[in-house]
This record gives sequence, structure tokens and C-alpha cells, in this order.
Amino acid sequence: MADKNGRLLDDQASFDRLGIDRDHPQTWEDALRLKQPFKPGEWEWWYADAHFSDGLYCVVSFHIQVDAEGRNTPFINLNIARDGTKLADITTPFDDGRFEVSDT
Repeated sequence: MADKNGRLLDDQASFDRLGIDRDHPQTWEDALRLKQPFKPGEWEWWYADAHFSDGLYCVVSFHIQVDAEGRNTPFINLNIARDGTKLADITTPFDDGRFEVSDT
């Protein structure tokens, strides 16, 4: 998939250039990429999605956003849909003191 705006990096040369072994995923590939202390305006997120046999789609995402004062404002978002209709879109912020993520 290539176009004037970008392309999918799914060729072996891209994996080699990025130091990624496509057959053996490493822990760091799914860990925190930001370095602490976080800087204002930084953000990162992880997600998981599912498509169920009854037609429901579900996406849950975990977010780090750092506000202008440098405060970490983590939240979780849950989306559920069927047949193109959104059934739920729930965003739940939580206290930074309850937030833990590995960088390895």
C-alpha cells in the first residue's frame, strides 16, 4: 500500500531498518515509548480491538496525555458499535497516581 502521503511498512527492508524481527515480537515493541519525565504536549496510546460473531465491534484504548503544565492525564476509552451505529463511547479519566506502565 503506497500513496503520495505514506505507505505501510510491511516489507522486509523496513523491518530490517527498524530492527524488528517480524517472526519474534519483543517486549519493547509494545512498551512505553515516551521517556519520563513526560513533556507538555506528549501523548501515547495503546489499543485492542475485537469483532464478535454477532456483529459487534469493540475497541478499548489506554491513553497518556500530558497537558500544558506537564501533568499526566491518563484515561481509558471504550467504543462498541454494530452495523455502523455507535452503541457506546465511554471515556474514563483516572488519577495519575493509579497509572503504571512499563518501558521494557
